[in-house]
Amino acid sequence: MLIFPTTLEKENIVSLKKTFPYQGRQVQGESVGFESVSEPWAQYTLADGTNVKVKLILLDAVRLDEFNEQGDPVYQLQFQQIMGMVAPDSLKRKPQ
Repeated sequence: MLIFPTTLEKENIVSLKKTFPYQGRQVQGESVGFESVSEPWAQYTLADGTNVKVKLILLDAVRLDEFNEQGDPVYQLQFQQIMGMVAPDSLKRKPQ
């Protein structure tokens, strides 16, 4: 039986270190738990009148044992993209 942590429990979870690819080499890193604070939709209207909505959902966050020029840790993030669109009636055709 698998037991998944709640959102509040996940934010405090840091996993054991694993090796991840980074800039052509393998470096140590660890998955870091997180809690969703906000997941807004980005909305666009294309020149042809189509309305597009896009949202990114964070699936995993890994903190690498690497640091940028400012001394901040480097993270690798995995996202899922969710997209929806509504075309104007003038662009639609009847389903076959």
